[in-house]
Amino acid sequence: MQKKIIAVAIGGIFASSVVGANFYADHRLNDYYNQKQAVEHPLIQKQDSQVKMGLWSGDANWSYKIVPDPCKPQDFVVIKGVDHIKRSWNGYHIQSDVNFDLKGEDAAAYQWLLKNQSFMKLDSQLNWFGTVNVKVTSPSVDQQKDDFQIVWNGINGTLKLKKEDGKYRLTQADLKMPGFTMRNGNNYMSLQSMQFKADQGFLGQKLDSGKTEFSIQKMILLDQTSRLKKNVELDKLQLTTEADVQEKETSVKANWSIEQMQIDDKKLKNIKLNFNLVGLDTLALQEFIRLANSNNKACSFEARQAQQQQLNQQMLKIAAHGFSYESKANQIELGQSKLTADLQGKLIANQYADMQEFRTKAPFSTQFQANASMDKQFLRNMMNLSGKMPSGVSDQDYDRALPQIVQMGHGKMNGDKIDFAVKYENGQLSYP
Repeated sequence: MQKKIIAVAIGGIFASSVVGANFYADHRLNDYYNQKQAVEHPLIQKQDSQVKMGLWSGDANWSYKIVPDPCKPQDFVVIKGVDHIKRSWNGYHIQSDVNFDLKGEDAAAYQWLLKNQSFMKLDSQLNWFGTVNVKVTSPSVDQQKDDFQIVWNGINGTLKLKKEDGKYRLTQADLKMPGFTMRNGNNYMSLQSMQFKADQGFLGQKLDSGKTEFSIQKMILLDQTSRLKKNVELDKLQLTTEADVQEKETSVKANWSIEQMQIDDKKLKNIKLNFNLVGLDTLALQEFIRLANSNNKACSFEARQAQQQQLNQQMLKIAAHGFSYESKANQIELGQSKLTADLQGKLIANQYADMQEFRTKAPFSTQFQANASMDKQFLRNMMNLSGKMPSGVSDQDYDRALPQIVQMGHGKMNGDKIDFAVKYENGQLSYP
């Protein structure tokens, strides 16, 4: 008898847990679809979402609208999703087919590219704690019409959403696009092996700590229609930004690198640039970002002017707090020659009533020191590229004229090296 009572009790506890878990999971599911498309961006508008859920499976439909230009509300993109949902022991498994529908004056010119096929597929896992892990895939596109052709090798990767402050936020991404090629007459563009990674929130208005990376293995641009007729090739382009957001102050780091860049027959190598900002007022910066996003909604000249005034006032609050900045180990190689450069400085805390006062006071609140070093061949190569080197100048003539050229730029000769240094303080430049 006692064993039966225990068995019944255990069965009751298990049944209650299942019912409670299902109720909790259903609550999470409804929250997900009620807010799934409520992206914190002024140009993205939720349309609707409908969920029909049985005991173990169900379906959902959702859509939202993207208006790229608020001044042309008739031109927009509708993104529609059809979801197939299955309940599991750890939450919900959701498989989605996503389609794009272009609306507006130019819609017909581009809608043929999609040919009504599923543009993207999402494989999502929504757990009972409100975290969503998504796998993203998309089919390849290879379409041609007249002298226009586009080849897209699809996209694949992962996304992660978390529920914070009652809303789902995109907090992580790792997306890869193997290749994209477009031909339009004699113009050609090719992007190979692109990747986007982020472990901080984006597409929102909240300032987050984290890192964002973007890279392209190779990019080719052939422009034969413009007056300049430029041919550009980039190899291994990388852009990385990092933010450290604390309660009072925020730091931001940005790094760019290009292994090789060729414009027509001119070639630069091992380009490395960076810029770091330290000690930014967190609250003022957060409000500036919010206002900048809201500014995308404005269309009329009066509205844009009013919002620009708000942005200016918020920028003055950032400047009033002061901050420091630095940029170190920058470099560019040209042939066998090289340029390196460093910069460090700060904007001292001060008060500014308006932009006019900022323009008056800021030069006396700013301090910086910059240093650059190059070999003499780099300077000659740059003068050749810019067309400032007279034709037929021999190495001997260049070496004789070099000291005067360097002196005019406030530089100093150091063997085969040329060093430049500049210091700015109290509104005055000096050359130490």
